[in-house]
Amino acid sequence: MNPGQSFDGPTPAPKPKQRRTRIRNTKVDVGKAYAMKQRGLTYHEIGERMGACKSTIHVALQRFQQLLPDPGITKHYNDHRANVLTAVEHALVEDMLDPERRAKASLNNTAYAFQQVANLRRLEQGKATSHVAILQLAASQADTKDDGSE
Repeated sequence: MNPGQSFDGPTPAPKPKQRRTRIRNTKVDVGKAYAMKQRGLTYHEIGERMGACKSTIHVALQRFQQLLPDPGITKHYNDHRANVLTAVEHALVEDMLDPERRAKASLNNTAYAFQQVANLRRLEQGKATSHVAILQLAASQADTKDDGSE
């Protein structure tokens, strides 16, 4: 000991810096987070409300926003989906009739694409697809047999 110093025992070890603890929730409800972002909340504010850090929210929304075009375009598409699908059907019919395009893609592939688009359009318009119509016919025939009115 040096003269003039008192001995109070061993020098305590320095306290480790305390880290801020955050609630980590790696499962982000992207739909809710996207809606909050559309309302103008920051990533930090969304993170606080969802119990995640802002970088987790940012990454989740960044992936999600890559899937979505401009929200205005999506709204217009949803509002006019049946008309868009009708236009696609028209383009596919023109494609099926174009011999130059037939050299690039098989008629079968184009016809399959047309069938898928036509079924989507019919569903958008509240109409049955061929499979549903067949099931309805079979059900009505079964009802007729059960009634004994063959």
